Amino acid sequence: MHFKNNMNINREKKLVTVGIPSYNRPLTLSRALESVINQSYENLEIIVSDDSSPNAEVDDTIKDYCSRDSRIIYIRHKKNIGPRENHSFLVEKASGEYFMWLADDDYISKDYIEEIMKVFIKDDSYSLIGGQTFFINGSDLPIKKSPYNLLERNPKKRILKYLDIIHHNSIYYGVFRTHNSVDYDIHCFGSDWLHVVRLAYKGKVKTLKNISIFREAEGGASTRNFSYFERIKIYYDVYRNINYDLFHSNLYNELTLAELNMLSKEIRKRFLKYLYIDGFFNKIKNKFIKTLKN
Repeated sequence: MHFKNNMNINREKKLVTVGIPSYNRPLTLSRALESVINQSYENLEIIVSDDSSPNAEVDDTIKDYCSRDSRIIYIRHKKNIGPRENHSFLVEKASGEYFMWLADDDYISKDYIEEIMKVFIKDDSYSLIGGQTFFINGSDLPIKKSPYNLLERNPKKRILKYLDIIHHNSIYYGVFRTHNSVDYDIHCFGSDWLHVVRLAYKGKVKTLKNISIFREAEGGASTRNFSYFERIKIYYDVYRNINYDLFHSNLYNELTLAELNMLSKEIRKRFLKYLYIDGFFNKIKNKFIKTLKN
């Protein structure tokens, strides 16, 4: 077993907070915690925020790790507050200059944070950096997802490029500067996509191929099979939240009204494309033909 005392941590390194929202998965939570406490980058604050899990093993697991590693902070909510609120709660509690979320059923390679921080220290033009994503489902052959980078100098181009590949959203579990999230509301629906949009506007986004994050392919919201009408509502809500953010947050103050309207128009095109891909127009056409036949 791994024991850690933070007295020997090199304090010259920036403090990175790893926020783990947990709920009812003690076995995979243990795996996630092992991957964090064994990181080669040791100056970490590890916050586990349990959303009132009914399974007592979760509480026992976290307390066991707290007894072995003084960097772990355990917070258990008396009532279930939901996943979005739990994610934002973790950022609000973070002391680190840098932050990353880690789902309680995912885990990261040993040098994940170390390699990311090397890039941040060398180049402050980056706002979000993550590792190569592999999806796992209990098999020996994890599914590798294609990495993507948003390296354009123009922040509007970075946003639009991200919206073209928005379904490949594992970069959400990368590392970013903590203040870049606490300034904005992340309680809304589609907050993970909105979070990356904001960071893409603030700076470049990069995937490092020499480090990895392993994500469960089953059981999460990202792998759920939504109905056609559920997908329509998801796209609409996310577009509405991004568009509201565009005109009402202070992030885009440097853009003129004309530039904001143009960007909003381009964003709308992306979401209309997703509706088309999901068969929106084909369903309307088929329903119209069926009506004519009847």
